[in-house]
Amino acid sequence: VRLLELGAGGKLTELAFTTSLGPGSRPTLLDMPRAVSALRRGRAIDPSTAQAQALTNLRGPIAQIELALCPLTAVVEGRIELHPDVLGRPSGVASGIWPLRIDAGEPNYDTRWVSVPLDPAPILDTSRVWLVVVVTEGELSWAFEPGANTDLGGVASRISAGPWTPSGEGWLPVRLHGPPSEAPEPPTLELRRGLQTVTVPAPGPVTLRQSELDL
Repeated sequence: VRLLELGAGGKLTELAFTTSLGPGSRPTLLDMPRAVSALRRGRAIDPSTAQAQALTNLRGPIAQIELALCPLTAVVEGRIELHPDVLGRPSGVASGIWPLRIDAGEPNYDTRWVSVPLDPAPILDTSRVWLVVVVTEGELSWAFEPGANTDLGGVASRISAGPWTPSGEGWLPVRLHGPPSEAPEPPTLELRRGLQTVTVPAPGPVTLRQSELDL
């Protein structure tokens, strides 16, 4: 509601404005509220290694992943993979692969949230899946936190094409977001003066002439 006040004897001859609708909200499936500056730096990942975090009890589409990463070189290239679980380890074949690139310039060794859009959005329909980070150029560190996390499963690492091995009790910070919800229906916009009302189209540009303003 916006109130326009006119002085004594004042009269509007034209009123122009634009209304718009914002996009639908993007639901958060898994959050990590802790400040990224408080996270511990994990072991380095380079083209000879890979790290994986198990995601548990998550079902539905995932449209975006955020990882707490620290680039250790000016440019990092690699990929994000999702792997089914086989006997508590990532399977040998990925069910989805998405590119990862970080242009850090001069590395400052600060951990930051790196967003990776997943298109098309994979749909999780299993109780356990592995999120794998592979580096093909450069080097980075995925933050590592000790202790247990009720939203995440185990952590595993791999050297070259060797087997996946557990990395001890801990977890790798990750945020997961679903696809945006549908935008709401366009609202009805009304201008009122006393008990008189005029309805105007919304959203979009609106121009009201004097005859429409003489409510």
